[in-house]
Amino acid sequence: MATQASFERTGRASRSTAAASSLRFWHAPRSLRAGAQLAFEYAHRCPATLFLLAIITWTTLVQMTSGAEAARSLVLANSSSVGHLRHFELDVLVTSAFWLDSQDLLGVWAVLFFAVLAPAERWLGTARWLVVFVCGHIGATVITVAGIWIATAAGAASSGLEHASDVGVSYGFVAVAAALACRLPPRWRVAAVASLLGALGLAWLADGTFTDAGHVAAATIGVAVYCVLLRRTKAAVRLPASDSAAATPT
Repeated sequence: MATQASFERTGRASRSTAAASSLRFWHAPRSLRAGAQLAFEYAHRCPATLFLLAIITWTTLVQMTSGAEAARSLVLANSSSVGHLRHFELDVLVTSAFWLDSQDLLGVWAVLFFAVLAPAERWLGTARWLVVFVCGHIGATVITVAGIWIATAAGAASSGLEHASDVGVSYGFVAVAAALACRLPPRWRVAAVASLLGALGLAWLADGTFTDAGHVAAATIGVAVYCVLLRRTKAAVRLPASDSAAATPT
């Protein structure tokens, strides 16, 4: 009898151990499902940021797997230079944002995307995020190209600048960063915007490149878009019902 009782206790212990192991086994998929759900929700709230990062990753991998000469040709073919825009090759105004001049900076840009662009898209919404990014990228590009054209026409700059490489996501990024700075609480807003513009202005004065000038232009555009478009949209959304009814003609 004692031996039988011992066998029963051993059997119950074995079943308990098996049940605990089974429970741990089923907990792992739940954790994976929870992580996948969080990742999906995050991606759902900033799809444009992740899509742009995916494109830049792909174009960078294309450059890495090509020869040095072929990679350089791809960058120059998509550069928003005076030479391209003079012949109305307007597609480079868009495609220039999808290529990096330095392949080594992909990891840095990935961090900056998640630190700045993703939170900005979650706050602005994808549509308004695109407005800020596109206005900053295209607006700063046009201003930069116009400056290069005037400088070369006046003989103040080398004519080789008309075919210089000008690609990257930095113009749109700076515009979104400036709009995000405007979103800070009032006590931090002025200091943040002034610091951003001041840092970009000092970089322009120190290096004097057309890209640095484009960054200053992009930041200014980002602030302007926030003040003109986003603040008005926000005010319209918060318009009280009584004011809205009073403003509606009868």
